[in-house]
Amino acid sequence: MRKLAVITVVLLGLIAVNTTADAQVTITDPGQGPVAIGDPNATGAEELSGLVKVPAVFAASASAFQAVGDNATTLYNLTAPVNPDGTLASASLDSGQALTGTGSDLEGIAYTFNPGAPLWSALLVVSEAGPAVSLVNPTTFAKSFDYVLPTAYTSPGNYNASFGLESLATGPDGTSYTANEQALTADAAGRVRIQSYKPDFPYLPDKQVAYEITSPVGDFLENPLNPGQLLVAANGVVDLAALPNGDLLVLERALGFTANGLQTRATISHIAAGDFAAATDTLNNASLDGSETVVAKTELWSAFFGDQNYEGLAIGETLASGELSLLLVSDNGQLSANTPAGSLVFNPGQTLYALTVVPEPTAAAVLLGTGAMLLRRQ
Repeated sequence: MRKLAVITVVLLGLIAVNTTADAQVTITDPGQGPVAIGDPNATGAEELSGLVKVPAVFAASASAFQAVGDNATTLYNLTAPVNPDGTLASASLDSGQALTGTGSDLEGIAYTFNPGAPLWSALLVVSEAGPAVSLVNPTTFAKSFDYVLPTAYTSPGNYNASFGLESLATGPDGTSYTANEQALTADAAGRVRIQSYKPDFPYLPDKQVAYEITSPVGDFLENPLNPGQLLVAANGVVDLAALPNGDLLVLERALGFTANGLQTRATISHIAAGDFAAATDTLNNASLDGSETVVAKTELWSAFFGDQNYEGLAIGETLASGELSLLLVSDNGQLSANTPAGSLVFNPGQTLYALTVVPEPTAAAVLLGTGAMLLRRQ
């Protein structure tokens, strides 16, 4: 009996350690590279910038995804079967469905729930030009209502619609997240706001944290006419994805000139739920002046692309290995390879890029595994 009591104390200690320790999340690139998205049904989808895996209740298969583009109020259905090694077998657009009542320039998509209904029973889309985060009925495709936005996003002159709300994700408990791409006018350069929403009606803004964009120093060239100024056209947060344990993945995209010409850099960082909780709540901050504690992040993956502009991120299928499929989607604003400086030529193709994620073991997994080991030893 005494041994069992000791085991219980040890296991409770392990739970406490696991819930406060740094997350051990890793991302692996299987090396497939960009996979062209076919459009056999001529949906005409363009500038795809948000991607989500369709919940089982609405999905015809485990390979079903949906996307939105920033030049139309249309929901696009995609099929993207994943191989056991995490690569993509194919990628194709199946159909398009007009959304009614939402803003234009849709940049992100996620699933959440209608008031009083089960989780994953409603769509969320974010409009950069609005700005607006809109709850949408996934069967009628009509907007139900807009979420309340913090005043920082709606204050006149503080919001840049070209680099505004760009991201959406929903965690396993229904908490939803959005973020602006680049700093608001009142905020310090390089600092954006990640806003969470309570998972219950009327979905009011909950905690907000400051996020520091990864510096492009060393990646891009200096302006020969203005030494010290980097030739970077855009650098910011373009999407979010929630892991099963509630942690967030953040996709950043930088665009600028390198020695190899005009390129984009995609970077994925990890924010643990505990780190989110420890950051300063900036919901009522009129500005981010640098005194606030930013959310802690760990950079997991980064890659340069000469002709791709990845703006969407989605958790996909669970592989037999236990890893999660992770897909990036590019809009068709990709810069063509070998584009000469000063001449912006765009490639109309759109692609998916496959990665895999090994999430942090949950407390339950650590508990069961360690408990079984200790009991066997007893």
